[in-house]
Amino acid sequence: AGLTAGWLQWGPSAPPPPVEAMRRASYTVDAVPPLSNDAAIEAAHVEGWNLLRDGRGAEAAAVLARIPDRPPGKDGREDGALHLLQASAGALTGDPDAYRHIELAAKAAGTRRGAIPSLARLAADSVAGTATSRDVERHFAAHPDDLLGRILLASLEGHDGDGRLALAEQLTEQDPKMALGWVLRAQLTLNRGQLAAANDLITRASAVTPDHAELVALRARLELLEGHTSDARRLADTLGTAAQMPTSAVQVHATALRMLQD
Repeated sequence: AGLTAGWLQWGPSAPPPPVEAMRRASYTVDAVPPLSNDAAIEAAHVEGWNLLRDGRGAEAAAVLARIPDRPPGKDGREDGALHLLQASAGALTGDPDAYRHIELAAKAAGTRRGAIPSLARLAADSVAGTATSRDVERHFAAHPDDLLGRILLASLEGHDGDGRLALAEQLTEQDPKMALGWVLRAQLTLNRGQLAAANDLITRASAVTPDHAELVALRARLELLEGHTSDARRLADTLGTAAQMPTSAVQVHATALRMLQD
């Protein structure tokens, strides 16, 4: 979306405005606040954001890792946006480095105002266990379209499960075609042991985003929990080798093989 939004379309006769002047309030369904005036960096930035929204955390993390911590073309300030994106990608894959990125984002945000600094502080408080549901409500009351905020907080383990599920539901309300919202809803529901509800969500999600690897992995896990071990293995096998599978599918596949004594 960002590559066609207009802020990469300047020419030699029209030098780009300062990044801070262009900066939008938050990452939303339709807007991506720029990190730098460098077109190559922005291409990686938007690619990473789109991979994140598609629920492909490992691929998003790899793309975002190519971006320097302080991209050229800024005014020397860093508001933590890149670290929040990297934290979100890491949270999806269970990478503990996600928490380091949250700490760095909060440090960069300081006391600045705006959606990104506010989210950085809220995420740090969530990790520390000091954030309340009221704190979350206040953030989204001030920044109702903050898609990145909902992605990050719904992905972070170790805090309010009801709140995470509510945020995942809001993701699919904000962007019904976004794979990640459906994946998180199905995952969180399955984690609660609500198998029938998880089955319904996976079916609905698969209609929106067919053959999504994370949804196939969730379906395999559901089959395993329902005692359909052969079906679980068959589904996991469609995802390729262990190196090609999402992290979430590897354990399901190994468990199914062990139960089948294969």
